[in-house]
Amino acid sequence: MEGIPDYGLLWWVTHESGTVGWYATGYGGQYIAVFPEHELVVVMTGKVSDHPPHRHLIPELLSTALS
Repeated sequence: MEGIPDYGLLWWVTHESGTVGWYATGYGGQYIAVFPEHELVVVMTGKVSDHPPHRHLIPELLSTALS
């Protein structure tokens, strides 16, 4: 996945806004992001079309939720 090098057990492992999280990605730009430290799950639905990646929205949403 763009910008996230660590992968295992069908999950991408990341550090967003200083917290550990896991991503699962699906067809058409769908995402599930889990941040257990903050008891937060983010779900994004997508559309099968030619669109730019929108994963960058999840760290922005996390920063907003934590502030």
